[in-house]
Amino acid sequence: MAQSSYGLFVAGSPAWPGSFYSTAKCDRNRCCCIDGLITLSRVGSKQLRLVTQVNGAGCPPNRYIDTTINLPTSFGTVINLFGGLVDVKLSSDSRIIDVFNQAAPLCSGSAVRS
Repeated sequence: MAQSSYGLFVAGSPAWPGSFYSTAKCDRNRCCCIDGLITLSRVGSKQLRLVTQVNGAGCPPNRYIDTTINLPTSFGTVINLFGGLVDVKLSSDSRIIDVFNQAAPLCSGSAVRS
């Protein structure tokens, strides 16, 4: 995690690994939404493990995601979730993740670093 000696995030280098909590932007009545804690952890030097629970319409029966993606080298990436492409952007201070569902914008959301 990119931090100064004062504990503040330093812009310029993305810090993807960490724990985030989802906000209530995604419409659970019409979408399968990330729900609660999102954990992103490094797997080796080039991958990121994403673990979270999901809730809402059309979610898988186990309501759980545990997948590995390529570690983004910038503040944005595109990942495949539930068979669709999702734009994922990390804020310049690495505190907020915004998720934009290209096929269904009402299924988009965000998460804040804990």
